[in-house]
Amino acid sequence: MIEEIVRPVVVPPGEGNLMHVMGEQITCKVAGEDSDGTYSIIEEVSPPGGGPPPHVHHETDEILYVLEGEYEIKLGRCGGERMIAKPGTLATLPKGLPHAVRNIGDLPGRVLVIMRPGKLEYFYREMDARKEAGRVDSPAAMEIAKKHDVEFLASPKEP
Repeated sequence: MIEEIVRPVVVPPGEGNLMHVMGEQITCKVAGEDSDGTYSIIEEVSPPGGGPPPHVHHETDEILYVLEGEYEIKLGRCGGERMIAKPGTLATLPKGLPHAVRNIGDLPGRVLVIMRPGKLEYFYREMDARKEAGRVDSPAAMEIAKKHDVEFLASPKEP
């Protein structure tokens, strides 16, 4: 007999927990608590030139799937590998690998990101909540990030 651990989750198009973080529109489709902490899934819409600055996760693996637009993905520190990702491109970004993702297209881009384990969305939640209370400056963003397994390798900018 198979014991059910988590319940199924169905999120219709356009639904999910919407947040705005560092110029990105983040929609949490599956939160960590929905998967017993195993994974979380977000949809991220980036304006032209947008995307997270160079960073690393020490405990979280990411799988990034480009839905719309064209992105530059940089892997490693300075001088690392650079690739162009168009719709249909999938990139695995294992924990410990410094990376940056930037929309290099002329229109907003959209990616689906699966994070394992499922807890990184708490970073987005806290950033969004702080922004609602007032502007989040770079030092505050770096402090929030540290609590949620995000180490920025360059200063984040809040538009």
